[in-house]
Amino acid sequence: PPPLLHPRLLALCFALADKACMREYDIKHNNHQTTRVSSNHESLISNHESLISNHESLISNHESLISNHESLISNHESLISNHESLISNHESLISNHESLISNHESLISNHESLISNHESLISNHESLISNHVTVSLAHVWEHNAEPCCPAPLGRGVVCGEGRPSQG
Repeated sequence: PPPLLHPRLLALCFALADKACMREYDIKHNNHQTTRVSSNHESLISNHESLISNHESLISNHESLISNHESLISNHESLISNHESLISNHESLISNHESLISNHESLISNHESLISNHESLISNHESLISNHVTVSLAHVWEHNAEPCCPAPLGRGVVCGEGRPSQG
């Protein structure tokens, strides 16, 4: 059998063995902790990179929203302008329609005046013809007068050779 060690020497051996064992445990534990911390750090880096990517996407989306909003404002202003033009054109159309009605009424009035003037012209023409006939007859009566026959145009009574009488 091996020689027996002194109890103190034996205790020292156990203590040294314990210390070496504890040191190995600490190293393994520290390596595990380091590995775990390293893994957590890599996860944090990955999460941080994802956050940066999401932030850049949000910025891009925000810029797109601003651009779309500006386009909507521009389209709205164009619609307002087109609506105002439509209202103006509609008012012009109403005004032109009213002018057309007024011109049509003036045309009717002028046509009625033309008809009236034409009727007056016909009446004057008939009067002219009647006067011409009366003057012609008077001229014939003057030259072919019988003694003491009535003379036209209020010239008294014609006696003899076409001379008016005194009474």
